[in-house]
Amino acid sequence: MNGRVASRKSGWKVWGLVGALCLGGVDVTAAPAPAGSGPAAVPPAARPAPILALGPSTSPRVLTLEQLRALPSVTYRVEQPQLRRSFSYRGVTLRDLAELGGFGGQDLRLYASNGYLALIRARDYLNAPIMVAYEADGHAISVRDKGPLTVVLPPEPARYRTLAYSGAWVWYVNRLTPVQAGAQGGK
Repeated sequence: MNGRVASRKSGWKVWGLVGALCLGGVDVTAAPAPAGSGPAAVPPAARPAPILALGPSTSPRVLTLEQLRALPSVTYRVEQPQLRRSFSYRGVTLRDLAELGGFGGQDLRLYASNGYLALIRARDYLNAPIMVAYEADGHAISVRDKGPLTVVLPPEPARYRTLAYSGAWVWYVNRLTPVQAGAQGGK
């Protein structure tokens, strides 16, 4: 077995299932540096797990939860339609995430770790604080409550409360990409 295969296997153990799903199989581990070739690297177990990838699976910008929390955030209270419960959500707007990923102003594809895919038009996320939430009622969002990351639509405009937008509430979200030119947009 060569060092690359061994590194990938040990990397997946460290990054865990969430990391593997977030990155869509992209190998982010590197072969260890030869002994004595420079400063000691951070041990893989000490690296924060990636939670959200921005951009195509071939070259995403990957964010940890800590990095996501460090970005400007919005907070608002809204009912989660599948759970039929209201939460005060906190997270980062799709507008800010798209800009960070280098594809601001473009329609977005939002992917979930369970294989779900939704499309959100730029006109929606540019004109309303649609967010990727990481917190509900002051706590991390549990898997039971559609976390750790979930797309949340604001209470206004009222069209976001209709069946046409119900599919935009993506839970277990792990990747955002621009819709490619010529591809059909979302809601």
